[in-house]
Amino acid sequence: MHFNIAERNESTPIFNLPKYNLWEEGEQGFLRAYINTLRKVFFNTKEFFNNMTALQGWLMPLLFGVISEMLGMFFNILYSKSEISSYGYFFRFMSDIPSHQFFLSASLALFIYFPLATLFLHIGVFILGGSGGINKTFRALTYSSSASLLHVIPYLGTLLSFLFRIVIILRAYRIFHGFSILRGVTALLLPHLLLFIIILLLFLIPLAVVGAGVLKNFIDFMQIFG
Repeated sequence: MHFNIAERNESTPIFNLPKYNLWEEGEQGFLRAYINTLRKVFFNTKEFFNNMTALQGWLMPLLFGVISEMLGMFFNILYSKSEISSYGYFFRFMSDIPSHQFFLSASLALFIYFPLATLFLHIGVFILGGSGGINKTFRALTYSSSASLLHVIPYLGTLLSFLFRIVIILRAYRIFHGFSILRGVTALLLPHLLLFIIILLLFLIPLAVVGAGVLKNFIDFMQIFG
């Protein structure tokens, strides 16, 4: 993808809402494309996802997600340093780590996180018979990272970011997978429920085995004196 800032139409305001995905089309400059994409996700989510149903790329949505999450982390760290934010304590353990090392490690982690999280979330979509493929779930997740920029709001940023992220994903699920709000919420919860059940079984099965052994020894002991 190539951005040509020189070809930007100066008569068009930077906050215009294009009818296609500037971020992936690459017809305008990097900053302009990113701001326009953010604006469409925030204020015209339905049209934004409707206009990308035919797009199949992976790299550009991934870059958008990584950039957005990194900006959210930057605001968190900024607030933690100035002790403005109530949630800044989460990042204080990184105070001894040079910033460039942290951002490099975090960006690499995000490049791994998005594909893995997509696989995890798509379990619910697959079980409920979503009409779109895993690429669409990937786009719902990466573009929902726009909500990370709400971390710029002190105190309320974390809550607002979480809630708006869910809203974006549900709207994307409705367009990409044909889900109602209820099915979308179920699709989001189902993988977490399955994970909880698996962890619970991994805990209970060894406990049951140990308990059965203790019970058997107790019965054998009682039979000796019976």
